[in-house]
Amino acid sequence: MIAEELFLFVTASFLLAITPGPTILLTLFHVQANGSKSATTFVAGTGLANLSIVVLVALGLGSAFIQLPGALEALRWLGVLYLLYLGFKYWQQSVPADDAAMSATGRWEVFRQAVLISWTNPKSLLFYLLVLPQFLPFNDAPVIELAILGFLHVAILIAVLAASIAVSGQFRRTLTSDTTQRYLDRFTGGVLWIAAALLVFGDLDSASEGSANEGHSSEPLEEPGLKGG
Repeated sequence: MIAEELFLFVTASFLLAITPGPTILLTLFHVQANGSKSATTFVAGTGLANLSIVVLVALGLGSAFIQLPGALEALRWLGVLYLLYLGFKYWQQSVPADDAAMSATGRWEVFRQAVLISWTNPKSLLFYLLVLPQFLPFNDAPVIELAILGFLHVAILIAVLAASIAVSGQFRRTLTSDTTQRYLDRFTGGVLWIAAALLVFGDLDSASEGSANEGHSSEPLEEPGLKGG
């Protein structure tokens, strides 16, 4: 039974990781626009941000956060505004420098961008709150089990993004002209605007209600030591 649940969890994590969204889009963008080092920096930021969310959820702080009045809605609009900002930035920017020309400041900007995208996406928090507890094998040590599954999910996400860097890098030589890069910039900006629109119209209310219900019925969120952060 445990092996079956683990297989289902790995499958669900893999399918979620390959689902098109801002994270995988910007990973591919950085490969083509700046090179593999820039994309690797973006993946590192994504991994660190998701690990921090896993820790918060395992400690019960994620559940406490979304039960604050308006917290999830505020997070949604922060995510929307940030995606709109990034979309405008990429739509307007000139042809970016390649990997060799990128400064430490440029790589820090890429890292920070990855962290903020993950932190301002309420769906990331809801995934760790709603999906992970369903796969806990024993519930004997919910904090540890939740953390292990969370780390496994992040590892799968990083592996998928790393594979996308390797594959996309093979096509970089054919997409290096200034005209192609400008089209790539505008395409990326447009898709980020679409992602922002989807976040605006996405139904987070029912998901948050479901998370609240899970929080009252699931052991990881009912442990006395986990309440109140």
